[in-house]
Amino acid sequence: MNIGDWITLAAVIVALGIGVASILHTQSLQKKERRERLLNEIIEWANDVAVCEFTVNIQEPLPIFSRLYEKDMLQLSKADKEKILEGIKKDVDRFWLHHIMNLHRNYQALGAKGEYILILSNAKYFESIINNVRTVNAQISDHEEGLWEYMKNMDDKDRRDKLENKAKELNTSAVKLIRKATKINTRDIS
Repeated sequence: MNIGDWITLAAVIVALGIGVASILHTQSLQKKERRERLLNEIIEWANDVAVCEFTVNIQEPLPIFSRLYEKDMLQLSKADKEKILEGIKKDVDRFWLHHIMNLHRNYQALGAKGEYILILSNAKYFESIINNVRTVNAQISDHEEGLWEYMKNMDDKDRRDKLENKAKELNTSAVKLIRKATKINTRDIS
């Protein structure tokens, strides 16, 4: 082999080395981007959980209605007043039943996506948040069941209070998950 052949061989080896380094760098970037995408998906899910709140704490509309239309109400007979107020109460009950049914469906969807998120968070680089994901997922399931039970008897104030407390706990857990996941993401950036 003459010197030109050696130079060609060296150039091929250098080009091959550069190509391999480029491929490895690209794979590293793709892996990092995939990890960030998965982490963002977990954060988005936790945010959806945090903003899906159960609140039935509204002021009773009947006294408000009575004060607003006091003059008109004075002109009605007692029986007519009771019919009007009962009608309003039924409308409010229907509204809340509809609202709670929608919440129940939302929590069902969040729970279904939570199963997928649980699979994502099992990756070795999400070990620090897997327990938080499990907690939020379990609380979603528990809350979904509580909503179902509450729909059966919406006058049960104890059940409503328990449900509101569970919703606060779920919200707190979701926010905690968001904070921990964000730390993972920002740690990688710096």
